[in-house]
Amino acid sequence: MNKKQLTKFIILIFLFVVVALLAQFSFGPEKKVEIPQATPQAEEKLGKILVSANITQKESPQIEVFIEALEEKATLSAFALVTTISSPQNLEILKKDEAKVNSELVKEGWSFPLIKVKNLKVNEISFGISGYLLSQKPFYLDKKTLIAEIPLKNLPNEDLQITLDPDLTNFFKKDALTKIPVITQ
Repeated sequence: MNKKQLTKFIILIFLFVVVALLAQFSFGPEKKVEIPQATPQAEEKLGKILVSANITQKESPQIEVFIEALEEKATLSAFALVTTISSPQNLEILKKDEAKVNSELVKEGWSFPLIKVKNLKVNEISFGISGYLLSQKPFYLDKKTLIAEIPLKNLPNEDLQITLDPDLTNFFKKDALTKIPVITQ
């Protein structure tokens, strides 16, 4: 490269840097963008989501975890569900962190980046799952919907009790700002 080309190259780089710096600054008054927050009134209008669990015997014993909207359908876009499931009898998972998500939800555009299952006691398991909708098409929670199946070593005959972690369990509408209240049976 000769001296003339080097000078042109340096001037070109200098101009590029100046334009990039100017593009970062706005020359008008600062605009405030307000992000709407979820309000108790909005939560009350949404209704609630019910989380339930059943014991079934298909190829092997398992717990099926369901969600359903109460009062009206919810436009669901993301959730985090952390719960303890217990039984008066022995309740042992087949394998730690093994749960099968509903393949129909995956076809609808759901992704499940986190699934955790572990025994806490001989009659108690911890189950956590998070999911978010990748699809632009809304997902209407308008019926009882299977979220996941947890394989068990044994088949308890007693009813299950499900307890949600209120700090970590959240369901969100499509606008991603409005939380939907959650309850158990």
